[in-house]
Amino acid sequence: YLASRDCFRGFIRVGARHCNQEADSIVDILMEPSDKPDDDEDSRQQCLRSTHMLTCLVLQLEDTCGERAQKVFLDTVVRFGDLFIAICDDKETATEVRTMLFDYLELEGDTRSKMETALGYLNRRRR
Repeated sequence: YLASRDCFRGFIRVGARHCNQEADSIVDILMEPSDKPDDDEDSRQQCLRSTHMLTCLVLQLEDTCGERAQKVFLDTVVRFGDLFIAICDDKETATEVRTMLFDYLELEGDTRSKMETALGYLNRRRR
């Protein structure tokens, strides 16, 4: 962490804002709009938004600060997962949203596997 601290601090301010805007766009693209979203739709949108935020932060962090900073961040998210916002309400929604998002982002190989593992672990901890 200490080796990448300065990069991480600079990144998180800009990266979080960027990923939040990108998450809003992804929700608009992948979710059908509704005048009055019901609880299930709202839950799916929040699941998608949260999943994208974390995915975006992790991937952008590697590009900006390197693999070591990304690994430290992922370890922190997994270890302190209960402090982070709930990702998804149930396993079925989590799996569906994760697949939809990763297919849209064209995540493959090690990157997809790394994100599926981290998100899967977070969702299991919430049960």
